[in-house]
Amino acid sequence: MEIYHIISRIGCPYSMNAVNFIKTSGKKYIIYNIKNSEKEKNIIKEKLKNIIGNHNTFPIVLCQKKNEIIFIGGYTELINI
Repeated sequence: MEIYHIISRIGCPYSMNAVNFIKTSGKKYIIYNIKNSEKEKNIIKEKLKNIIGNHNTFPIVLCQKKNEIIFIGGYTELINI
C-alpha cells in the first residue's frame, strides 16, 4: 500500500494545490502543515536532508511503500505520477 506524505507550508499556493490534488486523487495521504517561518522550514529540510537532498521548495511530497520512503518532489511531480 502506498501512502503519500505532503509537507505543506501554510500560505503557499503550490502547497494548497498539492493538498487539493491529493484529496481528490483517491490516494491515501497524510498532510503536515508547517508555519511560514524560516526557522521551521529549515528544521524540516534539515531533518529530511538525506531523503530530499537539495530540494528547497514546498510542498515536499514523499511516498511511503511498505518500509521505504521515496522522495517524489513538489506539486509538479505529484500531478505527473
